[in-house]
Amino acid sequence: MPELSPAVLAFYRDRYDEEQRLVSSPHGQLEFRRTQQLLRRYLPPPPAASVLDVGGGTGIHARWLAQDGFMPPTREVFCAWREGSLNSAAQVQL
Repeated sequence: MPELSPAVLAFYRDRYDEEQRLVSSPHGQLEFRRTQQLLRRYLPPPPAASVLDVGGGTGIHARWLAQDGFMPPTREVFCAWREGSLNSAAQVQL
């Protein structure tokens, strides 16, 4: 896993919360719902399609993709988000 500079780590740890942005602001909610709509429209149903969530953050997209049957692995450089993604993926019940 590549090492991130302290400035990048501080930005994502202290000033940036992608999951909160996607659920709390009107623009974020629109982006989140539109992403769901487009992926559901164009992805073949599982298991014909598989999904890799690169830069998956805390797993906000991986959770609903898993609930749709995809079980996407996530790849995240920022350790705190990667741990959050693993914890949230474990909570999905199919």
